[in-house]
Amino acid sequence: MNYLNKIKRLILIYIWSSSSIKPLINNYLELSKHKLIKKNKLVLGVYDYGSYEHPYSIGDFLFYIFFYKCFTIYKKKIELIIICDNKKKLNTFQKKTLKLHLKLTKIFLSKYLHKVSVCDWKAFKKKNFQNYYIPYQDDVFKRKDLRLNLVSMFNKMIINTSHRFMNDYLINKNSFDEFKKKTPKNYITWHIRHNPKWAVHRNINKLEFIEIYNILRKKIKSTPIIIISDNLGCAFAKSQAKKNNLNLFFCKDFSKSLFSDFFLIMHSKLFITFKAGGMLVIPWFSKLNFIWGGTIGYKNQYASGRSLSFTKLHFWHTKNQCWINSNSFGFFKHKVEKMNFKRFGL
Repeated sequence: MNYLNKIKRLILIYIWSSSSIKPLINNYLELSKHKLIKKNKLVLGVYDYGSYEHPYSIGDFLFYIFFYKCFTIYKKKIELIIICDNKKKLNTFQKKTLKLHLKLTKIFLSKYLHKVSVCDWKAFKKKNFQNYYIPYQDDVFKRKDLRLNLVSMFNKMIINTSHRFMNDYLINKNSFDEFKKKTPKNYITWHIRHNPKWAVHRNINKLEFIEIYNILRKKIKSTPIIIISDNLGCAFAKSQAKKNNLNLFFCKDFSKSLFSDFFLIMHSKLFITFKAGGMLVIPWFSKLNFIWGGTIGYKNQYASGRSLSFTKLHFWHTKNQCWINSNSFGFFKHKVEKMNFKRFGL
């Protein structure tokens, strides 16, 4: 039976890869053009709000930033243009997110950033890009979604770089010290999402919340747990804590900004999440201990070559960055219950 399952899996991988071969071709062509970068003064990154169904995502935007940061291996500075049509018609949430995208760019690209700006599509097309290298240039000018291409480039572009480069590339414990907040001495962070309006399939439910809490308390005893979420998620967690007498802290009691939340995450002993939101990108691009339950879609994982293996997303991930590659809560619960948390220093 196991042999038959292996054959079925191989057949599925072949079908998925065949039907989604375009990202592989696009990435091969993109990599073949990198020899031209040295002839250009700058690398131009483009984040086009008109190309995506949900452009005001934090997680997706950070993926773009880290992709463009890969180009620092060529010792070129990055210019980023955010294309936003009808900027004057943005609602309050969209305006706030645009400002946040600008700040994220400045913080995460920092010394490698030439400049970041916002313009509409008409103004973008009129610009002179003669001295710029533009990744996926043809698709950029066709206003296509680049995400399926670029998410699989990290394990290709920088896998053979030096230890020194990776230390500079990845987020470290001190990356957000300017947003420092007073916290318990030792604690873990637990990221949840509970938004009834968007991506509800990634929301944690009441039963899952209580069961994860009970497992954590068995594993870490009285070690403080800080919930990492937005206002809606923290409100949900607080209501469950009050109703069930749970001993929890909440990021919104320490932090009023996204960057202070990043600080809380990076100074924790462990980050844990099941079917997470965008905050997962922070531990992904670091060496922070994590337990992550959820998938990136088996089709995308195999077809695009996004992950290094079934349970390892990026080549820099360590044995204490644990990916439980399943959306089954029962399977996640079983795997976490079997873990020895001493490996995380707890």
